[in-house]
Amino acid sequence: MEKYRSSLESSSKIWTRDFILIAIINMAIFTGFNMISIAMPLYVTSLGGADFLTGLVTTFATASALIIRAFTGILLDKFGFKAILISGIGIMAASTIAYAVFPIVGVILAIRLLHGIGWGLSSTSTSTIASDVIPKKRFAEGIGYFALTSSLAVAVAPALAIAIVQNIGMLPVIIIASGCTILAIFLSFYEHYPKQTKVAHKQKFSFTNMFDRKALLPSGLMLLVNCAFGSVTTFIALHGQAQGVQNISLYFTVYAIVTIISRPVVGKVIDKVGFYLPSILSLLGVVMTLVIISFSTNITMFCLAGIFGGLGIGTIMGTLQTMAVSSVSTERRGVATSTFLFGVDAGIALGAVISGALAGAFGYSIMFLLMSVFPAIALLIVLLFGKTKIADYSTK
Repeated sequence: MEKYRSSLESSSKIWTRDFILIAIINMAIFTGFNMISIAMPLYVTSLGGADFLTGLVTTFATASALIIRAFTGILLDKFGFKAILISGIGIMAASTIAYAVFPIVGVILAIRLLHGIGWGLSSTSTSTIASDVIPKKRFAEGIGYFALTSSLAVAVAPALAIAIVQNIGMLPVIIIASGCTILAIFLSFYEHYPKQTKVAHKQKFSFTNMFDRKALLPSGLMLLVNCAFGSVTTFIALHGQAQGVQNISLYFTVYAIVTIISRPVVGKVIDKVGFYLPSILSLLGVVMTLVIISFSTNITMFCLAGIFGGLGIGTIMGTLQTMAVSSVSTERRGVATSTFLFGVDAGIALGAVISGALAGAFGYSIMFLLMSVFPAIALLIVLLFGKTKIADYSTK
């Protein structure tokens, strides 16, 4: 009986060695990628790039990432988690270093395409590995903690990058981001990777095997959310400068604190009541974030936007990612993860280019207000059609 109880406790334990390791690797690559992504618009602007080109530096990376994600699920199954993860992080490291070597806007755009490929491979790999090591009975809670590493990186990295690039320059940002990706490579050699199944080896490249049907709804919702989020990561620093707010990094600090507090709680709520109510509340938070940023003229208003950002953007990704992978079989989790992250990157890519065009035409304030329409559409979809469909998703 004691042996059975010990086995049961072990099977429901989230904080295992492999979970902690893959969470650190994930946070390292997210930190490196997001430091570069948030600093790049300021860097390109300093090199003489217009708003449209500033949007393209985000679009190029996310476009190449979403293309490679369509194949990453099958690549993971065919070539193994370790090979794809280390290859992806290696490409990220090489691309990051290249930004310091070639400070030319046209060359930077080409490097962003390569950087996006590495990002797509590595981030899909970490999410898939995490979903395999989290116990099923605490799946939403575990994914919540794992997603927290991404959310923290998305919050902390921009604040750090903006502070550094505005006060020192781009080179220190590149050095720190490179260090994060190199650390991730080193740790990747010590992770215990899930075994491949016989079914996985037989998968062929086809639309059915590249995308998972169950993951399409959360992926589509995340695409709409990240259209808005892409505008924030690309233009909030420039919007702050236009409003005379120099310490805009405080937005990300507040965002990070609220995310730390709210994300684990949301995971436990999902395990108890399902995805419907948490999705509605998070999407409301996303809409409010964009609206408040639009009207922000001082740091207090930006910090208020950060609170709603933590409650909305900081929690919705973990919620929808759990939806995408919780109801599929083990051998389909790689494909489900890549399907979901396809929506993540497609949203950022579209959001960056759309917001760039809108910012050039109407200014930053109007642009942010118009971009709030995208998460509002996602909220409307959940309210009108989502309850019956979302009920089909379960972490049990």
